[in-house]
Amino acid sequence: MGLSVTKGATRQFRENDLNSFLECGAFAEWDDKHWLLFWGDCQEVADQPPRGVFISDFFREKQAWLSFEHVALTSKKQWCQIASVRESKESSRKWVKPASDEFRGFFDSFKHWRQQGEVDKAVPVVFSTSSHALSISEKKQALSKLSQNSNDIIPYGFWNQEQGLLGGTPEVLFSGRDGSFSTMALAGTVRLSENHNLLNDDKELHEHKLVIEDISERLRNKKLVWSETREWEVGNLKHLRTDARFEWQGNFVELVSLLHPTPALGLYPRSSNWQKLKRLCNPELRGFFGAPFGIVFDQNWLCLVAIRNVQWNSDRTILGSGCGLVEESTLEKEWHELKAKREFTLGFLDI
Repeated sequence: MGLSVTKGATRQFRENDLNSFLECGAFAEWDDKHWLLFWGDCQEVADQPPRGVFISDFFREKQAWLSFEHVALTSKKQWCQIASVRESKESSRKWVKPASDEFRGFFDSFKHWRQQGEVDKAVPVVFSTSSHALSISEKKQALSKLSQNSNDIIPYGFWNQEQGLLGGTPEVLFSGRDGSFSTMALAGTVRLSENHNLLNDDKELHEHKLVIEDISERLRNKKLVWSETREWEVGNLKHLRTDARFEWQGNFVELVSLLHPTPALGLYPRSSNWQKLKRLCNPELRGFFGAPFGIVFDQNWLCLVAIRNVQWNSDRTILGSGCGLVEESTLEKEWHELKAKREFTLGFLDI
C-alpha cells in the first residue's frame, strides 16, 4: 500500500489488552506483516485526529472520526500468538437468505432505467440476516482466521457495545501520503472454478471500463496514471483490477466525497439520482456495506471500501453482497455471483 510508520510511535499490544480490544476496538491490516490496532476509551471527535478511524454509512448520512485511547502496530505473527483459536468449531448460526424475487425487482428496475437512458451501470445489494449480534467468541475466531489470510484481502473492522463491522476487503478507495496516492478500479467477478477468462468477457470488461471512466473524470487534472488491466485472484474468486496513481492536496473527507461511491458500488453516470441506489437495496439493512472505512496514522491515509463483511447490532448480524449490472447482464449469472460473494465472506471469517 506504500504506507510507512514512524518507529516507536505506538505502544505494544499485550495479551491482557485482548479483552478490551474485543469489547471496543478497530483495526486494519497495515502491510503484509503488520496490523494496526485501536482500543480502549473511544471518543468521537469533530476534526481529523493524528491517529484515528473514519467511519460512515454507505449513504454518508452518518459519519464520524473516532479517536482511541491506545494504538498499536503489531506483527501478524504476534497477533496470531495472542488471539489464536486452537480449534475452529462449526458455526451454529442460521442465516435467512435474500429472496430471489427481491433481486428480480432490482434487476427489472435497472433494465427499465437503462432503456430510458438514465443509467449505464448500477449495483444492487442483497442481504442475508441472522439473529443476535456477533459474539465475542465469534469475533475472536474470525479475527484469528483473518490473521492467516494470504494477503489477497485487507482485514478491517470496528465495534463497540452497540454495533460492529468485521471483514476483509479486496478494494481500496485510496491510500497514500504527502500528496501521492493510489486507487483502483475493481469490477468483474467469477469463481476460479469456472476457469473463465475475464479479459475476454465483453460484459465484464464493459462493467470495468465504466469504473475506470468515472474515476478518470473525478480525478482529472490530478496527474492520474493507470496501470494495465489484469485478472486478480482473491481466494476462490477472480476480478478485473486496474491500479492508478494520482496527486491530491486536499483533506481526507474531501477525497472520500470525490471518489465514493465509484461505479463499482454505485451508479454510472454519477449524475444519476442517488435515490435510485436506495431503491436497489434495503436501506435499513445497508448500513456500512460498501461504505468508506478509513484510518489515518503518521501522515498515512488508508481508505477501504467496506465489502466482504458482516455487520451487526444488538438484534441481528447482516451479510451483504452486491453485483454490477450493465446492459449485457443476465439475471441468473448475477444471482449466482451474489451467492458466491456471500459464501466467500463466510468462509474467510469462519462464521
